[in-house]
Amino acid sequence: MRALPLILALMAAPALAEGEHGHDHDHEEHAEGEHHDAHDDHGHEDHAGHDDHGHGDHAHEEHAGDDDGHLSEVEGVRILHAWTPATRRGPAPIYFEFENERDAPVMVTGGATDHGEAAAVMGVSLTAGGAPVTLGEMEILAGDDVDFDAQGVFLMLVEIDEPLEEGQSFPLDITVEPVGTIEVQVDVLAADATRHPHAGHVH
Repeated sequence: MRALPLILALMAAPALAEGEHGHDHDHEEHAEGEHHDAHDDHGHEDHAGHDDHGHGDHAHEEHAGDDDGHLSEVEGVRILHAWTPATRRGPAPIYFEFENERDAPVMVTGGATDHGEAAAVMGVSLTAGGAPVTLGEMEILAGDDVDFDAQGVFLMLVEIDEPLEEGQSFPLDITVEPVGTIEVQVDVLAADATRHPHAGHVH
């Protein structure tokens, strides 16, 4: 676009000798029109580019935010889809998916949150008629994936200090040795929920 006025000037050179004043007047009007068109085109392109850039960034940020909410990963340990059923009082079980991608075993020893006392590692006892018993810790072998759920091992908030309403979420620090503390976001689901709605999704 920048070379266009020069090309037009060269094409108009023969006519310059015949009517210099008239040509100058016409050329100025033509250049003015070209400048106006170029300005309009430039403004349209800038506006379109701005819109595309804004929508692209917004979608990317939302996608990243969704992944961060369901997955916590530290040094080869992945904890996904932490949740608890809504309840107004008493203990609250915490369920999640645990993946040990390290080349050595790790140990889950408990957790802590602002919504109650320490979270203990619990397990369903076959000898106690299915009643939960305190395990104290749970070893996850290298390369193993374990579901912490109501049929096996899970964490239990001993006593919540306020009701957990469906739709809420809260942070929970899970202690994994030798990795340390891993913070997860716990979703509060319906009181009769049996699994996280995103369980099984690849992250």
